[in-house]
Amino acid sequence: MNLNHHHYRIKLFWDFNCAKFARNSAEPKSCFYLAISHNACIEFFLGDLEDTALRRSSATVISPSSEPTLLSRREHVFGQRHYMTRAQFLGSDHEIGIECAGGTLRVKVDGEVGLVVKRLVWKFRGNERIIVGNSAIEFYWDLFDWVAGGGGGHGVFMFQVGDGGVWPEMVGMEKRLMKKSLSFSPSMSSSPSPSCSSVLQWADGSSDGGRTSCASSTKSCGSGGFSLLLFAWKSS
Repeated sequence: MNLNHHHYRIKLFWDFNCAKFARNSAEPKSCFYLAISHNACIEFFLGDLEDTALRRSSATVISPSSEPTLLSRREHVFGQRHYMTRAQFLGSDHEIGIECAGGTLRVKVDGEVGLVVKRLVWKFRGNERIIVGNSAIEFYWDLFDWVAGGGGGHGVFMFQVGDGGVWPEMVGMEKRLMKKSLSFSPSMSSSPSPSCSSVLQWADGSSDGGRTSCASSTKSCGSGGFSLLLFAWKSS
C-alpha cells in the first residue's frame, strides 16, 4: 500500500495469514510482519518474518532504529462474567482475568487474585494499585454503564505503568461498536465513550508526568510507560 506522509512517499506491507497467537491473546506472537518502508529502507518493523518483509517490499535493509516501543494497547473483550487477555508489563508476559458478578469485581493476574472490589453499586468507578510480579500497576475501572444502564453498554478497565501512551482514533468496526454502545448508556455526554473519558482523566491526574504522546515527550517514549485499555462487552 502506497501512502503520503508530510510530502514523503512511504509504503506499507503486512502479512497476518499464518500469524500465531498465545492463549487468550489478541496480539500475534509469531509468523507475521508489519513493515513501513521509505527509499528502499524499512524504517518500521514489527514481527519475526524479516526476510519475507525485505523480499516483498524490495527493500535492501531494515533500519537499526526500526524496532518499535509499545506505549499503549486498546482491546475489546467479550464474555458474560469473565474476561481474559494477555499483556506485557515491563518485559514480562502475564495473563489478565477480570470477573464481574454479584456486585463484586475481581482482578486476577496469572490466576492469582490481585484485587477485589465489593458493592459496585457505590464503587462503580475507581482506581487501585495492584502488584504484578515485583511491579506496582495502576488499575482503573468504570462500570457506570453496567450499574446504571441495566447491564447494557460496556465496562472500561485500564492497567497503567509509568506515563502510559497515546490512544489512536477509533475507526471502522471499532467506531461503530462504540456508537452502538451509546444507546445503552444513561449518560447524556456527547463524548464517543463517556466511561473511557473518565478513566483517562483519572489517569491524567494520578500520573506524575501526565499522559503525553511520543512526539511531544522524549521521556514518555523511553521511560518504559505502557497502558492497556480494555473495553468489556457482555455477550448476548
